[in-house]
Amino acid sequence: MKRDKIKTIIEWTIAILLIFIVINDSPYINYYELSPEAAFEKSERTYYYGPSEVLEKVDVDDVQIFLSKYKNWFSATIVNKYAGIFWGAGSGVGGIEIKEDQDITHSWGSSSINGNYMLMRYYGIVTNPEIT
Repeated sequence: MKRDKIKTIIEWTIAILLIFIVINDSPYINYYELSPEAAFEKSERTYYYGPSEVLEKVDVDDVQIFLSKYKNWFSATIVNKYAGIFWGAGSGVGGIEIKEDQDITHSWGSSSINGNYMLMRYYGIVTNPEIT
């Protein structure tokens, strides 16, 4: 009887340890965040860019686009929603250098959000004070 109890304790210990390892290595714990702002900040840290000043946030269904500026750079970073409550980094993390000798510095990009949905973005920053 005592041997069966020890065997059961060892089995449950191994099972709990394996569950802990799986949860700890889960992308929902390591990669995703519960808020789009936290996912945006994490995406910048992984790219060694920022922290940016968020100038505007655009909400498009399960996607948020952060229009932001960092030093002499600007970006339009996409953050995607996963599993209904989690947010993870999309594309557009790296910035475009602002060209002060041009009136408008711009860029564009696209991202496949799902099989039927392609998100195109065209964005820029105005450096000429005469343009409103």
